[in-house]
Amino acid sequence: MKPKISIIVPIYNVENYLEKCIDSILNQTFKDFELILVDDGSPDRCGEICDEYTKKDKRIVVIHKKNGGLSSARNAGLDIAKGEYIGFIDSDDWIEKEMYEVLYNSCIENKSDISVIGMYRYECGEIKNKVEHLKKNYIGEESYEEITLNKSNNIGWSVCNKLWRAEKIKNKRFKVGRIYEDGLYLYEILTNIKTISTEAGCYYNYRADNSSITRSNISIKTLSFLENTLDIYNSIPLKYARKIFIRDLVYYTEYILLEILKENSIIKNLNILKEIKNFYKRNKKIIRKENDLKGISKIKFTILRKLPLAYILIKKVSRRYS
Repeated sequence: MKPKISIIVPIYNVENYLEKCIDSILNQTFKDFELILVDDGSPDRCGEICDEYTKKDKRIVVIHKKNGGLSSARNAGLDIAKGEYIGFIDSDDWIEKEMYEVLYNSCIENKSDISVIGMYRYECGEIKNKVEHLKKNYIGEESYEEITLNKSNNIGWSVCNKLWRAEKIKNKRFKVGRIYEDGLYLYEILTNIKTISTEAGCYYNYRADNSSITRSNISIKTLSFLENTLDIYNSIPLKYARKIFIRDLVYYTEYILLEILKENSIIKNLNILKEIKNFYKRNKKIIRKENDLKGISKIKFTILRKLPLAYILIKKVSRRYS
């Protein structure tokens, strides 16, 4: 028989955290699931650990594949998933024992395409902050607006604090070669989604201070933020795309530049500044068409896209003398 849920865990270089992650899934109060462990060519003992767990629990399926990155690993799991619903867990994180019971019941009771729970964010073993939700159901246009227009982004970009109806996402794949792909994935399935339900309580534990396939320092791949924003613009209804396109370009360009400043790595990342300008040159027609910013906001956006180094230096001076 088909399991109710397929849980996909991409795995790379997380030997110290993997057993805690797997145990937290196997200890769920909801029992009717398959656990798909995707060893993405991990150089440590992760592959061996996965194989050892198959001897302990028949619900576990292991895929060993050549390293291809987080998106590739998740896609490999999607290729074989049999569940009516699909969940994703990052292999250095762990979950509370009631998580999938809460998510599954929410989907059934509300006939949801996606159900969502809150998350704890851990650093150095302590809770740094948490994202909680009110119990609510978003239907039709509300679902679009909750994802695209709500500035507080109540449902969050992570795919991991959600349960997804398989028929809505089974033919969609994560974009290989990108990072920060969760938000892009959410937007790209947006037209398939009719109902989103959110539940109170935090059941997902996110480890924010680990260097794994899901965490990385600033690099040329960080430009995925800008490429993802462009892909989102091209993939969702225009009335929503227009409301978020310039807003998100400003936000993510500034984020990249401030991360470079925070890491004190301006010289090392001059190639990123060059590629930011190249991105805006390549897409100047669309940006000119959609840019309705005025006054200070317009000046700021001009500096961000045309003079990113100047923006960093201005910020550096203002911080020094603030």
